[in-house]
Amino acid sequence: MPTSPPPNALALSRELPRSCRIALYGNRSLTLADVETRIAAWQATLRPLTQDRLVLFLSDTLEFSAALIAAMREHKTAHLPTHTLPASCDALKSAGLSVFVGDFDHADIARAIDIPPIVCPQESSTIITVPSDARFVLYTSGSTGQPQAVPKRVTQLTRETESLESLFAPMIGDAWMVSTVSHQHIYGLLFKVFWTLLSGRTMVVPPLNFPEELLALTARHRCALISSPAHLKRFCESPLWEKSPFEVSAVFSSGGALDHATAKRIKTLTQHAPIEIYGSTETGGIAWRQQSSAPETSWQPLPHVTWKTNEDGVLCVRSPHLYDDSWWTMSDRVKASQDHQFILAGRVDRIIKLEEKKIALDAIEDALRRTDLIAAARVIPVEMDHHQRICLAAFVVLNQDGTTLLAQKGKLKLNRLLRQHLAASFERIALPRMWRYLEALPVNMQGKTTYAELKALLDPPPASGVTLPFCKVLSHTPRQCCLQLTLPENLIYFDGHFDRAPILPGVAQVNWAIVFGRQYLNLPDTFGGMRQLKFQNIMKPNDVIHLDLSFDSEKSILFFRYFLHDTLYTSGQILISPPHV
Repeated sequence: MPTSPPPNALALSRELPRSCRIALYGNRSLTLADVETRIAAWQATLRPLTQDRLVLFLSDTLEFSAALIAAMREHKTAHLPTHTLPASCDALKSAGLSVFVGDFDHADIARAIDIPPIVCPQESSTIITVPSDARFVLYTSGSTGQPQAVPKRVTQLTRETESLESLFAPMIGDAWMVSTVSHQHIYGLLFKVFWTLLSGRTMVVPPLNFPEELLALTARHRCALISSPAHLKRFCESPLWEKSPFEVSAVFSSGGALDHATAKRIKTLTQHAPIEIYGSTETGGIAWRQQSSAPETSWQPLPHVTWKTNEDGVLCVRSPHLYDDSWWTMSDRVKASQDHQFILAGRVDRIIKLEEKKIALDAIEDALRRTDLIAAARVIPVEMDHHQRICLAAFVVLNQDGTTLLAQKGKLKLNRLLRQHLAASFERIALPRMWRYLEALPVNMQGKTTYAELKALLDPPPASGVTLPFCKVLSHTPRQCCLQLTLPENLIYFDGHFDRAPILPGVAQVNWAIVFGRQYLNLPDTFGGMRQLKFQNIMKPNDVIHLDLSFDSEKSILFFRYFLHDTLYTSGQILISPPHV
């Protein structure tokens, strides 16, 4: 007999055999029965808590899904921040949240349960349910300011997943769902968690970081890639896309408009035009498109979404993906096109006021990029002192000409040169007073550069200096992790190495690999030696670097590499001696 939800319950999945594979970790499959086992374990963990609100952050998608479902079943409201930066955690504490569950190093409570072994599936069929009135809280990505709390009803996301299935199921078929983006954001939560459960497709749990991983997966089965413009642009630069066929049934992109050149290249390489989803944390999905050969392709509203513009040409939407039936005003201007579609015509939320002067941050960034010295730039407003005066801070990635000029002239003279360039078009109040030159703009798992991550680069360092970089977990399994490291100027290793051009010593890099390996991969404390060390590029203050760690427990070897995009800094192997018995 078909299983139906009990009264006052909402089905998150269709009826599936308990032996149905829901998730994939490498070569290991987890069934629907395994998922329910994890949910039950999390329910037992959360049930004794007296607080009815908690903060939940887990890098493992399946573990996160089980914990979120368990929280809803226990009638607790889970707050899902997009990252675990200390300033954001402090803001959550100030809002009265005291229970932090998951991957937190500096919160009051940090509790997670290991994934259990696969259990024997039962003969009966089942569905995953939660209370129909369940709610949780998402947070905006913080691209243009501090992240804002956005309450959500679970019914909002189930309605949207039904729309996604009705539109794209014929295209996807039985493809595995593979993602480069975080489930802590609405895009990843919808596509990788809710849609996978609803459709009964297989979720590839570890996030995708490299084209090589996608190639290995598509060699086994067709995949649907859930990604972002920043990640897709980086993937397109890999020669693997041309050398090897990728069995990709669909490519999804969200988090910003995909540039036409990247969209065209993806279609050439995969035979599928990427499906772009336009929306926001507050509204969920609003519209979609597949770019044609035309310079500007219109956006088609998702099913049951209606839209209009206000007197300023700003988009207003109403849909079942919203918290209620009211009209929601977006931060984008649009122009109507054929068949009730629209074209995006620029954002309005990056215009700020300084001393009663309106300043367009996008215009300043565009002017910086036109200097022929800059590859990328972001400008944000920051508090200058305890009097809460506001100034602008510029974060700049130089191209080769800019890098050469910086080496020749120094930072202060380059600052002055760029300010003089801006002074021709902007009033003095709009000229950035703080400058940071970076190897790359920091990006989160959504491929976005957020206000919080940029602001963290400006925070004053402790007077005594530090021994570790600021660390953010990009992916984490029991035997592998990928970390994003930001190197602050006050690292003690920069002191005296060298005075005029500080660089990070190799011994510090090896030490960090061991320290983070012990922290995230539970390595034994015994050190057995090193081999195949290669130092190929230098690391400097304020650099943002990725560290990939993997531990081969059979050979007792920790493999590590420091890299960013296609640049390899350092790699090697660390031998871990077995502990003495």
